[in-house]
Amino acid sequence: MKTMNKLDKRTKEYKRSKGLGDTIEKITTATGIKAVVDSLFDDCGCDKKQKFLNKLVPYGYNPRCLTEEEYNKWGEFKKGIKGTIEDDGINYICKFHASLFNRRLVKICRSCPNSGKILLEMIERIDIIYKEYKSE
Repeated sequence: MKTMNKLDKRTKEYKRSKGLGDTIEKITTATGIKAVVDSLFDDCGCDKKQKFLNKLVPYGYNPRCLTEEEYNKWGEFKKGIKGTIEDDGINYICKFHASLFNRRLVKICRSCPNSGKILLEMIERIDIIYKEYKSE
């Protein structure tokens, strides 16, 4: 019975990695590197690096390549954003994000909690692919 309790406790504590940053944090914690770094520095910037790497290499988001038409349309759309994004713009972002990352379509409404944050994350992910296309 004791092993079952330990297993249950470990399972509850286990958190699925959102991206590369979480995986690196788990490895450095398991190997003891994190404890050594924490003992040497008050703030080594690990949290910022972890968030950055999670955004840069998120898990579950495997993008396809942009077409030239999509590239041009996204560039024009971004130029047209002056402040608040209208509902048709929000719908475009949601549909484009779902198509680009082969994800389920998530429609965002203005009154939903965290809708702004979710929309900004979608835009950031699309921008990463857009910039990659531009650099090629």
